[in-house]
Amino acid sequence: MMGHHCPAVIQQLRTRIAAIERMGPDEAGAGRPVLALGQPAIDAALPWSGLPLGCLHEIMGQGTGGFAAASGFACALLDRLGNSNGDDMAAAGVTVLWCLQTHEVREHGVPYAPGFAALGLDPAHTIVTRGRSDVDILWAMEEGLRTPEVAAVVGETSGVDFIYSRRLQLAAEASGVTAFTLRRGEDMPASAAVTRWRVMPIPGTDTGHIRWQLELRRCRGGAPNEWFVEWNDETSDFTVAPEFRHGTPEPQRAYA
Repeated sequence: MMGHHCPAVIQQLRTRIAAIERMGPDEAGAGRPVLALGQPAIDAALPWSGLPLGCLHEIMGQGTGGFAAASGFACALLDRLGNSNGDDMAAAGVTVLWCLQTHEVREHGVPYAPGFAALGLDPAHTIVTRGRSDVDILWAMEEGLRTPEVAAVVGETSGVDFIYSRRLQLAAEASGVTAFTLRRGEDMPASAAVTRWRVMPIPGTDTGHIRWQLELRRCRGGAPNEWFVEWNDETSDFTVAPEFRHGTPEPQRAYA
């Protein structure tokens, strides 16, 4: 979906990207409702004390296991979003639009409904749509972001360039609907997204709770960080593993 841009346009984009990267919390997500993750160690690392709603957030995972973890993290956030007003997402009707690519469905199958439910996302109140390309997925996301009955939009893409990520961010800002892009792989182009996360699965515990390694790769006005967390689907809560309560004890890695 990337087109050929003249040098002047490319330079304008580089200037705009640099300006966005310098934005602080007062300019990115300012004055918007915030979704707290419920763990001080994580919320304190975010300039807004949580994820600003009505914005674009990126989540990625490497390989099949990593992408499943990224999808699970998105479901957990949606569950917390539904519970943020003391209610579940089902009470408001169909409120989540999940956009899949057809080739991903052929290769990996349709998302497992009980798996959605186990992470707190009611399949009966989720619209799942398919597209043949990133263009189709991004079009569907934009349409969803313009629909007031939708609380959040999730799009599985192979990559979103800066121009289209900016369109999604502006659409989310205008409507107040929160957008998440999911991607397989490590490398992602420059983006207008407010946060970027990498999620990997790690062995669970005797409690049976799902465990993830969360990396905050990029955050406007914030710094990269990393945590090991458990997700409790019964209480819709994250728990940070005690040994990682203040982030990884290992030296910080360089992030793209």
